[in-house]
Amino acid sequence: MYVPGVVKGLWVTIVHFIESYLNDLDHFPRRYHSDGWFPRMGPRDRGIFTVQYPEERLEMYPRFRGSLVQMRDPETGEPLCTGCGACARICPQGTIHLVTSGKGSQRVVETFEVDNRDCMVCGLCV
Repeated sequence: MYVPGVVKGLWVTIVHFIESYLNDLDHFPRRYHSDGWFPRMGPRDRGIFTVQYPEERLEMYPRFRGSLVQMRDPETGEPLCTGCGACARICPQGTIHLVTSGKGSQRVVETFEVDNRDCMVCGLCV
């Protein structure tokens, strides 16, 4: 009963494994040299390549959601947070801890802590 599904999955894996090496032979010198003859493959291209990390870096995608940081005003260095606490309320993991002082529109953020160990980068707080 499960055997055809397992065999089909293994076949797909084997085909992709073999194609990655066969397609990579066309780009062989570029794979290891930063000034090689071939341009770098895009994220949708097939095959494998190696990025020599400290010297070469891949560009981040515009929609990349990394760890949460608190935005600050570049001129004054003050946080741009209004202290409403919506991010702390919406967080499903409860990783954002916000302490404010004052009432109404006169709130001042005293502490803004994010525990990145538990954050699942859902993007709800943004």
